[in-house]
Amino acid sequence: MAAAQSHHPIGIVAGRIDLFRDSILYSAACEQYERTYAFDQEKNVKYHHCFTANWISPRSVLASHGGFDATLKSGGDFALSQAIHESGQQIVYAPDMVVSHPVRATLHELVHKRRRVIGGRWMMRRRRWALLQWLLICSREAAGKAKFLLFNARLTPTEKLKVGGVLAVLTLVTLAEVFRIACGGVPRRA
Repeated sequence: MAAAQSHHPIGIVAGRIDLFRDSILYSAACEQYERTYAFDQEKNVKYHHCFTANWISPRSVLASHGGFDATLKSGGDFALSQAIHESGQQIVYAPDMVVSHPVRATLHELVHKRRRVIGGRWMMRRRRWALLQWLLICSREAAGKAKFLLFNARLTPTEKLKVGGVLAVLTLVTLAEVFRIACGGVPRRA
């Protein structure tokens, strides 16, 4: 509340998202992948976006922007936070505002999330990007993640190798999902 009251006009207060394991079924590599790449709320705020996992907004802000786009399979938080920022309202990071979120710690969960995210992105941008652009963007994103992994001092070489394997599988899933949707498939939510 202090962060919201000290910034005007406030659009979103975004807080830290801590991951926890809530299942006995997990892959250490998948869990480490999720911990390495998921929910960097502070970084997102720098780029004027926010995950809904830890997002507070005045009701009037949400109403003035029409709320979240319920037609999207994923990415409604990205689209709405961008619109809120573009309207001149601030997105503020409050590190003391913490939410715990279960880690996606199996390949099945990560693949499901990846397909959902690609479907949401496709629905938001399909008219502006040709298939070749999609493939180039997805490849560039994978290369950026690989570079981040390579220079990540928090991970051991063995962890980097395992996370790199998960990254390779998810990159193939991404490309396959782009092709599937481009060939007439429907973006997935579940």
